[in-house]
Amino acid sequence: MDILPAFAERIIQVDGDEGRDWLTALPATFDRLIERWELIPDGPIWHGATALVLPVVACGEPAALKVSRRNDATRHEAAALR
Repeated sequence: MDILPAFAERIIQVDGDEGRDWLTALPATFDRLIERWELIPDGPIWHGATALVLPVVACGEPAALKVSRRNDATRHEAAALR
């Protein structure tokens, strides 16, 4: 999994070593979630300010797997997306 340089730079700039550690763990996090939910990757990864999004197929339907850096701004994001 390629983490886009602009995204990595922003995370490290904002979160320092904690952000660097989170970035290092991201490939394993995506792998674990893809396996757990039986997802099929379906396109290149893209990013916003604090998250990476991978287009996937879930149960035969297009979907997206979004993994965000947890902080005050994203703490309630999962509930909001539901």
